Amino acid sequence: MVFNLIVGTGALALPKAFENAGYILAVILLVVSSFMRKSYVYSYVCATFVIEGMAIANAATQTSRLIGRRRSSITEHDISDAFKIKNRTEVSNMAQLFMGRYGVMILTLVMAVYLFGDLTIYTVTVPKSLMNVICYGPPWYKYASRYQHFKAPILQPTNLPTFSSASINDSANASNTVNWDDPCWPSWPAWSNRAAIYRICVAGFVLLVTPLVVIGVSRTKYLQISTSVCRWTAFILMIILAVISLGVNGTPGKAEPVIAEGFGSLFGTTVYAFMCHHSLPSLITPMKSKKNVMLGVLIVYTCVFLFYVALSMTGAFAFTNILDVYSLNFLHTEYFQTVFYKICDYFLALFPVFTITSSYPIVGCTLLNNSLIFMDYVEELYVLFYLFLHF
Repeated sequence: MVFNLIVGTGALALPKAFENAGYILAVILLVVSSFMRKSYVYSYVCATFVIEGMAIANAATQTSRLIGRRRSSITEHDISDAFKIKNRTEVSNMAQLFMGRYGVMILTLVMAVYLFGDLTIYTVTVPKSLMNVICYGPPWYKYASRYQHFKAPILQPTNLPTFSSASINDSANASNTVNWDDPCWPSWPAWSNRAAIYRICVAGFVLLVTPLVVIGVSRTKYLQISTSVCRWTAFILMIILAVISLGVNGTPGKAEPVIAEGFGSLFGTTVYAFMCHHSLPSLITPMKSKKNVMLGVLIVYTCVFLFYVALSMTGAFAFTNILDVYSLNFLHTEYFQTVFYKICDYFLALFPVFTITSSYPIVGCTLLNNSLIFMDYVEELYVLFYLFLHF
């Protein structure tokens, strides 16, 4: 369960970060980092802090129950048993226990900012994936020889430059960048460029998920199971297809080992990819035996690290230009043209849509609840400040 919690949509941004920072620098920064809490080692250390905090919180609760008892009735077993994690103590409960009401207020604000960032990433990723599925992958006019059957006036010089076969190849080789102003399809109206389709997808996605956030989602057991199956199928497919591409076509470009300029993007991506600490209490508490929980969490983190390296390294060597959402690299590819591979490619392209849409209402409801709690504390502070000024 901890493995499923860590490995999420944040992993889709890691291959791009590997490409920007260089694979050697990226692996080093994933393992160890000076003064920064972003490698898997430091993420594991922070996870142990959360687990220790849970044990101390349980001990504090148990000790408060023992205070009223006579000293002679308290046994050594009661004292040693106090630190066992029996009751679920969420991060907010620990903040209230150790930091007081305003500590909870600060924690609620931090969680709200984090969850808002989560929803922002989701709101960008889903429409971007849909737009890439709807529209053709690279700018179609860079490969105009494929579209000779289109006879619309779109190919007039007033709308697009004319291309010879040499200029088409030069243009295709010069840049594979997809611009927002590029036409979605050559036969579509001029206004329906990629940016317009993206905005339509954003509006549609917001209209779909907003009622779910307001109403709330219950009975998420089967939803989470299906999401986990979908996620693991997609990640394994991406690794397999990238390995097949490397075996068939070799490395299309030379991956750089170290690129110092890519440090910034790698920093944010690795922090997001290993983020799981806020949900640890819900996962650790139900475990029957917690004897080797620290070792178990370390093994899970190591497996996640190896999985991230496999996913990112194969992507960094298999593609010359990795997209922000890695699963989109398999869409419209020329490597695999059979029906089976096409199904796999479209499944990977739509994978963020399925998983994010299912988790968006849950994150949205959590953000809404945290925001309401924070507003209650702000209102309380306002009343106290008002009374202080007037009395």
